Amino acid sequence: MPCNKQIAAVLLLASMMMVSSAQADFSSPRQKKDWFYLQTLAQEIRTLLLCQALYYERSTAGDSNAAQKMARAEDAHSKATDELATEVEAYVKTYPEARGPNETTKSYIYRVWSVVIRAEDDAKQPTEAVCGALLM
Repeated sequence: MPCNKQIAAVLLLASMMMVSSAQADFSSPRQKKDWFYLQTLAQEIRTLLLCQALYYERSTAGDSNAAQKMARAEDAHSKATDELATEVEAYVKTYPEARGPNETTKSYIYRVWSVVIRAEDDAKQPTEAVCGALLM
């Protein structure tokens, strides 16, 4: 009987294979563009979250403008997450053929979200200049 570590390793390998094939199989240049747009939005969302943390630190250190900037970053983050949710729904509806042969609609939606959320990990700690540019 396989142990939990073996099962986890198999599941991880299977999900990585699904993710890599999801990223590589595009029926059109438009689909590829849309796919990378989702990932770009996810990275922007993560960056905005990191900007909020930066401004929070500055506000606790006595920077009077930081609280206003943090509120703007929170608003921008909320709008960006709404946009990402809308775009993921649109992607799933626009490219139903990208669903795997044994994949249900819900598992396809999960796979798209899973890859998009992982793209957030590529966001780097922003500088104040980057945060300012995002909030313009």
